[in-house]
Amino acid sequence: MSLSFFVSPDKYGDTQVVALTLLQHEDQVSINWVFMQLRLTMNGGVDGNVVTKIMMTDGCGKLMRGILEERIM
Repeated sequence: MSLSFFVSPDKYGDTQVVALTLLQHEDQVSINWVFMQLRLTMNGGVDGNVVTKIMMTDGCGKLMRGILEERIM
């Protein structure tokens, strides 16, 4: 299983964990689902326009595709 952390700095510059995921399969469908849920969470449960400004990954093509397809950035 794959564990992912989504973190963000707070107004004091401290790092806060905002989401965790535990995926049994690292396929494109699962990765896109995670990013869709993250986007909905950032927008208060609706499909809005709040998006991340910076996202750091290990360069995995599936992650990059999920970011672009789910409009995270």
